[in-house]
Amino acid sequence: MPLIGNPYVIGDTTGNFKILDDVSSYTQSFNPTTEMDLGADTILVNDHRFITGQRVVYDNGGGSNIGGLSSGTGYYVINNDLDSIKLASSYSDALIGNSIDLSTVGSGLNHSLTLGFDGVNTKF
Repeated sequence: MPLIGNPYVIGDTTGNFKILDDVSSYTQSFNPTTEMDLGADTILVNDHRFITGQRVVYDNGGGSNIGGLSSGTGYYVINNDLDSIKLASSYSDALIGNSIDLSTVGSGLNHSLTLGFDGVNTKF
């Protein structure tokens, strides 16, 4: 089990928490054509730092929206596993694992999810 102060070890799945950066905001960029699984409604983010219930704002990066999402809108993270997340339309949906159906990958290479201390998120 990892202890506070010890570095996080990539690939360690036996620990019960991940040490996160001390930051006030974070943006995760991704290419939806290669980093999504529509069948599972997941966004693939290797060794991500998101936790269930965090509010993120989706941006299509100038391309077209991922089916089921709207650019500039806030969604709530469902921590699916170490390398993928799902999105929910509300905090309560995120807590029970009720994810949004992602129907198309959209277009563009620089889609992003941004989280920050915004009155909804109070810790990372």
